[in-house]
Amino acid sequence: METRNAQQPGYWRLVAAGEPYRLLFPLGTLLGVVGVLLWPAFVWGGRAYPVLSHPGIMIEGFLGCFVIGFLGTALPRLLDVPRLRLAETAAYATGLAAVAAAHLAGLHAWADGGFFLILLAFVTGLKRRARERKDIPPPGFVLVALGMLCGLGGSLILCLAQLSPEAVPGGIGFFGKRLLHQGFLLLPVMGVGAFLLPRFFGLPNRQSFPESLTPPPGWMRRAGFAAACGLTVLLSLGLEAAGYWRAAFALRAVAVLVYFFREVPVHQAAFGRGPFAGRGISPRG
Repeated sequence: METRNAQQPGYWRLVAAGEPYRLLFPLGTLLGVVGVLLWPAFVWGGRAYPVLSHPGIMIEGFLGCFVIGFLGTALPRLLDVPRLRLAETAAYATGLAAVAAAHLAGLHAWADGGFFLILLAFVTGLKRRARERKDIPPPGFVLVALGMLCGLGGSLILCLAQLSPEAVPGGIGFFGKRLLHQGFLLLPVMGVGAFLLPRFFGLPNRQSFPESLTPPPGWMRRAGFAAACGLTVLLSLGLEAAGYWRAAFALRAVAVLVYFFREVPVHQAAFGRGPFAGRGISPRG
């Protein structure tokens, strides 16, 4: 027993080894609980209506932790590049906690500006590491890049709208909110989902290509399709900001459904040959 415990790395050693999700996921969960508790505090505690605090904490705190935690763990492994160091992970965690605290205190411009800087640092760090990559990412990760741009653009617009409302028209401010509240999460989920979901349904993975530093045959075509679907989602967000609600919702639904139908054709799934088939594992464990 002592030998086994001695061989198991400690919690902080695992975080330092390039697993930022171990720190950011629990933090995100905690921030999500705080964001939800704002409503009971409003109803029974007499706290101000959390019209900005709640979405700010949930998007930039709760979801920000999960997005950075997942991508910060997965992308360095996919690209075979140096992983996030403990100091980087701790800085992201501290920054995201400070963003949530700023929203809680009503300092929304500071919170949005802080989240912009955190996300910019994260994207810049990944870009710097990508120079040392030994493989090209899955083509669907074009959507992950678009999602990061949504987070950057949306948080910057909201920050400017808080600092100088007269300089940011209402439609632009609403578009920035859509970018941050929807595009920042939806687009990465589409890109990552197309890569992961086939593994669970026993499907050939259309996002898997031979290891290469340059786009192999077929990669550009799939990346272009992903980009077209992502840009359609962005167009739907613009239509929503312009007041064309029904057209926006319909266009967004079509873009998401077409993308997943094309990349994850579940109707062709061999459910009996999933990832646990042939391993002696019954549905009941």
